[in-house]
Amino acid sequence: MSRVAATEWGEFGINVNVICPLTMTESLAKWKEEYPDLYAKTIQGIPMGRFADAEKDIGRLCIYLASEDGQYITGETITVQGGSGLRP
Repeated sequence: MSRVAATEWGEFGINVNVICPLTMTESLAKWKEEYPDLYAKTIQGIPMGRFADAEKDIGRLCIYLASEDGQYITGETITVQGGSGLRP
């Protein structure tokens, strides 16, 4: 969808991107407390060893994409998952 919107709106100077975060949320923190063993196993599958911080990791990406430095990035789907999608 981001590619279609980016194609249609690019001529108007509008950038369209999608961010797919693997972020620590309140619900995830609760799950971590309820299932510590499963949480530990899940974290082992993330090379960075943690879930993203919404403000520091995801927020900074949003600011970059909205800034002048990110003005030429459009139509992209950006996964922010600490490498969890990587396969050895």
